[in-house]
Amino acid sequence: MKSQKRIRPNLQVVLLVAVMLIIGGVGGCMTVQQEKGVNISVPAQEYSSQARIEATVLIILPISERAKMIGGNCAKVPCEARIRIEKVLDSSNAAVFSLRAGQILQVNFQYTVKPSREIWPDAKFGFPGVNQGDRIRANLIGISSHEEIARGNVRFSIREYEVIAP
Repeated sequence: MKSQKRIRPNLQVVLLVAVMLIIGGVGGCMTVQQEKGVNISVPAQEYSSQARIEATVLIILPISERAKMIGGNCAKVPCEARIRIEKVLDSSNAAVFSLRAGQILQVNFQYTVKPSREIWPDAKFGFPGVNQGDRIRANLIGISSHEEIARGNVRFSIREYEVIAP
């Protein structure tokens, strides 16, 4: 009878494989891939979810330096505002964040805070624009990665809205 040689796995290799499997199973964590001997960081997967809200526009923020560097419409007219949540109408799709009345958020209006017809005269959509003090009903979109969610960091955006009280 031939004796079988017992293979003892290197504990460090086993732990590394276990950690990689756990991280890969989480889905949103930063991963490192090796290509031709070089480690490459792959950005974490981003998740988005949304909620239907009523909010008051507290202040229209000035154009940021970041927006100026990126260019586009937000480099010419403001897109950022601070809002206060007045009512959460539907948060069933808000897996990334939780909301409550009275909460103050900084949001990005995807079509700027100006009336959309001023920027896109031929557009088939039309948003009225918002001013300080306006009450709006909107779909609030929260976007974040797993790591940012764990830190409580979510970027908020509003694409569609209506002004319900000036």
